[in-house]
Parts: sequence; structure tokens; C-alpha cells
Amino acid sequence: MKMGAKQYRYPNGLTLVVDPAKELRSVTLGAWVKTGTRNEEMCDHGVAHLLEHMMFKGHPGLTSKQISKAIDRVGGDFNAFTSRENTCFHFFLPKSELDLGAKLFKEILYKSAFS
Repeated sequence: MKMGAKQYRYPNGLTLVVDPAKELRSVTLGAWVKTGTRNEEMCDHGVAHLLEHMMFKGHPGLTSKQISKAIDRVGGDFNAFTSRENTCFHFFLPKSELDLGAKLFKEILYKSAFS
């Protein structure tokens, strides 16, 4: 791990890595879920990637369009990808919008309209 970065491991298995870069005017939030295409059965090819996209389809309080507009309005970006080992969700925002990003990130990961 990079010098200056700190890693926290929680009892529920969550690992949080914080790598401050005070000279930057942006912030990146990312979540790597330990499941990817390797976990698919032969008859289910593509389902991990489909599920990745479904997580962005809104939550009980915001539609996917509202989430997208909230990020676009502040000049941010959000996306996801699926690899063999992981599914990653990430936000890139101006540093001043960290609270917005954290709130939306939590909503997407924990309260997705996609059950």
C-alpha cells in the first residue's frame, strides 16, 4: 500500500482504504465487491455484468436519472465495471462534493431499487 494510505478492517469483512491527497481538488470513492464473472455458472454468463448495471437503476427516494443529474450537476462521474474477480462501483467528484458522493454511494450500494 502507498505510504500515507491507511487501511481499516471491520468485523463484517469491510476493508476501508483512505489515501489522502490534500493537494488535489477531487475525491474518488470506490467499492470492490468480491464477486465477478468467475462466480457465474456456465448457463448464467453475463449476469454479473447485468447486476452491476441494475445497481444504478435508482432507489426508493431517487430515480436513476435523478442520481445521474446530481452527479453531472457538480461535474462528477460515476461508473462500474465487472472483472473475473470483482465488481467495482466508483465515483469521481470535486472534493467539495464528498458528502453528496458518499450519500449517493450509500444509497446505490445499500438501498438499490433493484432487489
